[in-house]
Amino acid sequence: MNTGEQNTTGTTTTTRSTSGTPTGTATAREQTDTTDSGEQREKPEDVVDDFEDLSTWTVKNGKLTAMTEGSYKGSQSAVITRQDGEPVIEREIETGVGGSNLSVAINLDASKHAVLQVTLLNGNNQNSVQYAESVRSSTSGFWQRLDLGATGVTGLPNLKNITKIRIRVKGAGSGGKVRIDDLRKVPSPDKGYVALVFDDAQRSDYTKAFQTLKQYDIPATSALVTNHVGDDGFLNMKQIEEMKAAGWEFASQTASHANMLNASRLQAEREVVGSKEWLLDHGFEKGAKSFTYPYGLYNEQITNFVSKHYEMGFGFFSTRNAASGYITDPMTISRGDGRHIEQAKSMVDLAHLYNDLEVITFHGIDRKGELDVTGDQFEDFVSYLDNSNVEPITLSQIPNKFKPEDGW
Repeated sequence: MNTGEQNTTGTTTTTRSTSGTPTGTATAREQTDTTDSGEQREKPEDVVDDFEDLSTWTVKNGKLTAMTEGSYKGSQSAVITRQDGEPVIEREIETGVGGSNLSVAINLDASKHAVLQVTLLNGNNQNSVQYAESVRSSTSGFWQRLDLGATGVTGLPNLKNITKIRIRVKGAGSGGKVRIDDLRKVPSPDKGYVALVFDDAQRSDYTKAFQTLKQYDIPATSALVTNHVGDDGFLNMKQIEEMKAAGWEFASQTASHANMLNASRLQAEREVVGSKEWLLDHGFEKGAKSFTYPYGLYNEQITNFVSKHYEMGFGFFSTRNAASGYITDPMTISRGDGRHIEQAKSMVDLAHLYNDLEVITFHGIDRKGELDVTGDQFEDFVSYLDNSNVEPITLSQIPNKFKPEDGW
């Protein structure tokens, strides 16, 4: 298919077309330039780079081209292609992001997963903050907005005076392409927050996680596979009711933990709608707002279908993820992996340092599974979280704290 990609010296422009949408018309969950009343929604100073002029960028490795057909916004988007080694582009810039986080539109075209890293530098490039987000190959071919979370700090960066921006693509495979657009600042929340999620609603959610967390009065969310409730190794209704009374929430992870990439429309109804109906029928209205994609897998069709039935959709990746600032697309909220305890602690630290939301995911405790942690490790993490300056919340509290003023 002709993607309209051109070298940075190209001048051809075409009308914007995402799934047949002409220039200036927003798709279902895409940001628009004005509110319903015609007032300006986005401030020009919020834009870090709109990628309309690629000549400002220096290519350190890989290839940088312009994509004019099917661009996310404006006349073109940037395309970063992997050739020999990890692609890196950078440019001088004068901006400040103090009190803000970053959000970017991304469209992956690769057979392998990718990680987009955006590094802000100052002080002769000795001080920097690195933001990153992982993108699964299953999402190839459609535009999504991702909120970049801080993943590392070097020196003592002054975020009010950024002098250089560097973008690196890790993974994606040889020839893989990452299309990006509309890199912008979004407001940070008033403090750092952490939401703990336990996938699959295994029995150890009650016997280990709940027993530990209630000593610290820390709430959490279990993602239920509703057909498994009461099965051996999973939560039963008596345990669920006790946990609910103590402040836990119960979200959906489908009816049978099916891979939704392969689901038919009928199966999607059973898995997505059926699990929500189960939650509502059993009195879990708060949790019924949240859907966690099994295996963290989703694509455009799945997110569109889920958005008709849930307020939020949560992905998952084995590397560190973070959703930060005001969440720009509630159907692609990231979750980080808590099984590496020291890494999970660093997520807590960065949430405090940069007012991020960290959604940290655990699976079993003391089960010796690949994604599991020991009881001692979990106790160590919870104690660390309790002594931090971040606020633990449940998934249903996210909209009140991270939803933009003009809505999703």
